[in-house]
Amino acid sequence: MNLFKAILSVGTSRLISAFIAFLISIVVMNELSIADYGDFYFYLSVITLATTFPCIGINNSYIFNADAKLESRFISLKVFIAFVLSVLALILKLLNVINDNLLILCLITGFGLSVFDSHLSNLQLKKKFTAYAFQLPIKNIAILVIAYFSLAVFDSPVYIYAYVSAVVFFLVVITYRRKLTVDFGFSLFSKMAGGFYFFEISSLIMIRSETWWLKYYSDNGHLDDTQLGLYGIAFTICTVVSIVSIAVNSALLPYVRNTPSLLKIKNVIMLFLLASVALILFYILVYIIVNYYYAEKYGEVIDYLWPILLGMLFSFIAGFIRLDLVQRELNSYLNKIYTLQLLMTISLGGFLIYYFGLFGAVTVFAVVRFIGLVMILLKYDYKNTKTLC
Repeated sequence: MNLFKAILSVGTSRLISAFIAFLISIVVMNELSIADYGDFYFYLSVITLATTFPCIGINNSYIFNADAKLESRFISLKVFIAFVLSVLALILKLLNVINDNLLILCLITGFGLSVFDSHLSNLQLKKKFTAYAFQLPIKNIAILVIAYFSLAVFDSPVYIYAYVSAVVFFLVVITYRRKLTVDFGFSLFSKMAGGFYFFEISSLIMIRSETWWLKYYSDNGHLDDTQLGLYGIAFTICTVVSIVSIAVNSALLPYVRNTPSLLKIKNVIMLFLLASVALILFYILVYIIVNYYYAEKYGEVIDYLWPILLGMLFSFIAGFIRLDLVQRELNSYLNKIYTLQLLMTISLGGFLIYYFGLFGAVTVFAVVRFIGLVMILLKYDYKNTKTLC
C-alpha cells in the first residue's frame, strides 16, 4: 500500500506540473503571434534541454542505487556542473561562438533549473513523497502566475523562466549549504550513470529534433517563420493527450506488474481501440473549438494535429507493450530500437522538413514512432503469462 501511495503521489504531482506547464503555453500562445510563439517554443526547447542535460544518467542512477550517504556528493556535483556549464555558455558568448543573447540566457536558465530537479531526485531517494508532490509543481506555478499577470512587461516569456530559475537555484543552494563539498565523486557517479546514458540522450534529442530543424530552415529563409509557430501550437494542443497518457500508464503500471495477463494481445487490442476512440473524440472536439472560436488565427493548425495524435497513440501502445520486453530482459534489443528512431528522426527529419516543411515534421514524428511500435511488436510475446519482476 505504501508503494502504491508513493506511485500515486509522484504520478499525480507530475500530472499537475505537466498540466500547469500546458496552461503556461496557453497563456503565452494567446498573447503572441504565431511566428513569435514559434520563437518562444524553440527557446523553451533549449531551456528544457539545458535542464535535462546535466541530469542525464546521474539523477536516475542516484535514485536507482538508493544510497542516501551520497547525498552531499550528489547535490554538490550537480551544483558544480550547473555552474561550470553556465560559465562555458558565457565563454561561448564572449568568443562569439554563439551570438544569440537569448539562447545563452536559455542555456543558463536550464542549467539553474537542473539543480532543482536534482533536489527533487534527492527527495525521491529519501522517500519523502509528500514533500516531492508539493514541491514539484512550485516552479511551474510561479511561472504561470507571473505570465498570467505580467507577461506584457517582459520582452520575451523566456525572461520569466530566467528569474524563476535564479530564485530556485539560490533556494536550493541555501537549503543544502551545510552539505556542500568539493569531494564530488566524479568517477563514482560516472560509473553509476553508465547504464542510463544511452536511453536518456536518445530521448533528449529525438523529442526536440523536429523543432530544431524547423528553426534552422526558418532562420535560413527556406521556410516561412510561422511554420515553427504552428508546430508549437499543434503540440501545445496535443499536450493534453500526453498528460492523459502519462496518467493512464501510471495507473496501469502497478497492476501490470502484479497481473501480467494484462499484457495479453486481447488487452492490448482493447487498449488500442479505447485510445483510438478517445483520440478521435479529442480531435473532433478540438476541430469544433478551433473552427468556432479561433479559426482566423489557428485554423491551419487542425491540418497537422492528426499525425501528432497518431504518433502519440503509437508511443502509448509501444510503451505498454515494452513492459513485456523489459520483463524478458531484451534491453539490448530496445536500445537498438532507440538508436534507429534517433537516427531516423535526425536524418529523415532533415530531409522531409526541407522539402515539405511543417507537414514533413509531423510526418516524421508519426512515422518514427510507428516504426518503433512495429519493432517492439516483432518481439512481443502475445501469449504472455509470466510474472513481472
